[in-house]
Amino acid sequence: MKRNILLSAVSAMLLGAALMPVSASDCTGFLPPNDLKIPVGSADDKGIVEAQFNEVMNIVEKIYKPQVAALGKVLELRRLWTDATVNASAQQSGNRYILNMYGGLARHETITMDGMALVACHELGHHLAGAPKVSSARSTMAMARSTPAQNPRGLASSTSIRVSPPLPPRSGWTGPPAGG
Repeated sequence: MKRNILLSAVSAMLLGAALMPVSASDCTGFLPPNDLKIPVGSADDKGIVEAQFNEVMNIVEKIYKPQVAALGKVLELRRLWTDATVNASAQQSGNRYILNMYGGLARHETITMDGMALVACHELGHHLAGAPKVSSARSTMAMARSTPAQNPRGLASSTSIRVSPPLPPRSGWTGPPAGG
């Protein structure tokens, strides 16, 4: 049941992200508000393990800290592994771009390392790309039917999702190939 709720919530978020007029300072969560909680060691703890969670966060920091620093900002990635919240969020405080990455989401049975990286990149996209630019369901549906030339950014609320490198299922990814 929780799997179906999360899958429905993720689907709604991906299709409806363009409808939410949020800025990085008030992104309340990757998923719509929910009361799902997955504590460490619970029966529902079926997602990635803490070492995998930290590996993803290490890679995100390695790739994006220099890019954020080049903008005169500081990336603060909060690894909230013991927090049972099934969500993630972004906020800005002064020159700090803050990503709140909760362990409850990482422990959900549908989350993989790639999924956790996508969530981190989505949240970072609020800082780097700004708020979604689409304001109505009608324009969202038009974008979905449009060609890539008419809609080069697709439905994503940020370009960071498209440029994030894929993560291997369980090994230490060391970054893009040299010269790439």
